Amino acid sequence: RSLTDLLLNQTIYLASLDGNISEAEQAQIDSLRENISLITSHSLGPDEIILGASPAYWYDLNSYNPVVSALTEHIPMLILQGERDYQVSYTDDFPVWQQAFADNANVTLIAYPLLNHLFIAGNGPPTNTEYNQPGNVDEQVVMDITNWVDSFL
Repeated sequence: RSLTDLLLNQTIYLASLDGNISEAEQAQIDSLRENISLITSHSLGPDEIILGASPAYWYDLNSYNPVVSALTEHIPMLILQGERDYQVSYTDDFPVWQQAFADNANVTLIAYPLLNHLFIAGNGPPTNTEYNQPGNVDEQVVMDITNWVDSFL
């Protein structure tokens, strides 16, 4: 999915964690939707700054499809996914990669049930506040990367 889609989904997810989207949160969501609409409709002047970046940045980024780009490569790839990742969703995004590379022996896909976007373990619904707590990349991720690299030596 595009970064603008991810930003909207993340904002809605975080706002709804407590079971209630407040008026302030809804206003933030509505504002983000309006900004995204300006980006996706290419309705911005070249010197405008929106969501912290220039229109050229957003237009280029939204034209990029990482799965399509990866399909054009004929190199080994290792694709890792934390199942507790609310930023790049295990249920919405990882299946696209799995489907695209299901019959490609050159691509290794691994998911980790307890890990978040940073590959740090946690429990319960993932939140942005867990990023503020010290942690380490899970040892299994490090071992999987090491083993994958070693398989080419």
